[in-house]
Amino acid sequence: MKIAVLVKEVPNTESRPRIEGGRVSRDGIDYVVNPYDEYAVEEAITKAEALSGETFFVTVGGVSEKKVLLNVLAMGIDRAIVVNRTDMEGSNPRGAAKIIAKVLESEKPDLILAGKQGVDYDYGQTPLLVAEYLGLPHVSMAIKIDIEDGKAICERNTDDGVEVVEVSLPAVITADKGLNLPRYPKLKGIMGAKKKPWETKELSDLGLDESLANPAESQVEYVEFSTPPARQAGRIIDGEPADKVKELVRALSEDSKVF
Repeated sequence: MKIAVLVKEVPNTESRPRIEGGRVSRDGIDYVVNPYDEYAVEEAITKAEALSGETFFVTVGGVSEKKVLLNVLAMGIDRAIVVNRTDMEGSNPRGAAKIIAKVLESEKPDLILAGKQGVDYDYGQTPLLVAEYLGLPHVSMAIKIDIEDGKAICERNTDDGVEVVEVSLPAVITADKGLNLPRYPKLKGIMGAKKKPWETKELSDLGLDESLANPAESQVEYVEFSTPPARQAGRIIDGEPADKVKELVRALSEDSKVF
């Protein structure tokens, strides 16, 4: 079985981004593998070990140092395909999906796994668009995946309980928290990651037009980013209890317009 994993680099959620000129500045931000993608990576490795399969990951961007993506190989993925487009970082799921779909057309994996969403922009669109462009079935937010007789039997949480979905392979499945417990790379994996196959592609290598990298392809326009306004200091109402209540009601109705 041949398993592809879609991965993405995202800012570390502990980073404090800065707004400069109405845009988020990337200077000084530490990048990590998208946490939801780590569940997909773990599932790919586990399934490949059980089914004697091959694994590889695909990413569009490569916005930070190579060592971030090397962690995916250190966990146990066999090889990497990186489409070099740092200008598309986070802002164009539609264009990224078309590029990834083009890569996967030639690879022809039996199973495509990805995290349910990126924790930066929270689109949750790219894997599902990949399935659409490839004409494949998909299951989102899986918490369990079993492979039997050329089919994937998945469980996913819903408001009404656990839903079981069965799809024929090849298929695209996105991972939710609870699917597994991602492993930490071991020293042997970290040392061997740099020796694993690493393929870097340009859009021209895929026969794709540069227009895919145009922000207009995303059909989303970012007007401006800004930080929330600073919170005003609280107010202490002095006086007798009855007077405090009267003043509180007045302040809520007249000053704050709560009611």
